[in-house]
Amino acid sequence: MRLSTDRLIIKPLNPEEAREFVYAVAENSSLDDLVIPPDMITPAHISYLTDEFYPRLKKQRVNFLFYTTWLIIRKETNLLTGQFLFNGLPDPSGKVEAQFELHPQERKKGYMHEALSKITDWCRNDGRVKTLMAETDPEMEEPNAFLEKFGFVRDEEQPGYIMWQYRLS
Repeated sequence: MRLSTDRLIIKPLNPEEAREFVYAVAENSSLDDLVIPPDMITPAHISYLTDEFYPRLKKQRVNFLFYTTWLIIRKETNLLTGQFLFNGLPDPSGKVEAQFELHPQERKKGYMHEALSKITDWCRNDGRVKTLMAETDPEMEEPNAFLEKFGFVRDEEQPGYIMWQYRLS
């Protein structure tokens, strides 16, 4: 499966593709013709991918879309621009937390808005997700401003974090 916009390809990795991605990143090699910025995947990220992400994902063959990384790729350059990840299946009310990031050089170009718009369209069509949740640090102005501009509303504030929600219907 893959989603497409005018400028982006959004590709959730199935377990086999995720294994290839993890090993390509760990060995600092390429994956097909995907361009991975060298500073995008840190040693801590590689450790997470090999020790936690892939072992958890390979157990989720049926619902893997809610456990895998969704690569955000610029069409014109095949550059890995960012990533999106659900934190598991939606709860019975349809809430699911998500994480997403863009490479610093790719920010403020509309890529995350474009990708998140397409992913929320997919969520609406899939039907299981009713509310998308995201957590941010209150001190991080840029992500908080992005979420607010996209239409997320503050759901809960505690020292050290803000929980946001975006209702799909």
